Amino acid sequence: MRRLVTLAAAGLLTAPLLTGCGSDGSSADCPTVAHDVSGQVDALRSSIGTAAADPRDAATALRRIQQHLDDIAGRTNGDAAATKAVGDLSLAVSNVKNDLDNGVRHPDITPVTRGSAALTAACPTKG
Repeated sequence: MRRLVTLAAAGLLTAPLLTGCGSDGSSADCPTVAHDVSGQVDALRSSIGTAAADPRDAATALRRIQQHLDDIAGRTNGDAAATKAVGDLSLAVSNVKNDLDNGVRHPDITPVTRGSAALTAACPTKG
């Protein structure tokens, strides 16, 4: 019974990440959010050099990226590439945040950069 409750709770926690950017019009904001995430990754990249002295700017950029990811997960319909990009990027953001919290002076943000590129590819602008 405990295992069933644990599995149900895990499912509820991960359900928002199991959506992505589709092409049916319900994901009109997906390209915009992907663009915004890309801008925050640029902010993270420039703040990571000073993170050893003051990690607040990097933490702010990470928080904004995660907010954008939460926004995408809550308003889209389920595309495999976008779902993977959101999940991978969310994990990468969490890992960098943990590194900063644990005093890592220069955390590796490569997975965040790659995740942002994957999200942009999964949510292209319509043209």
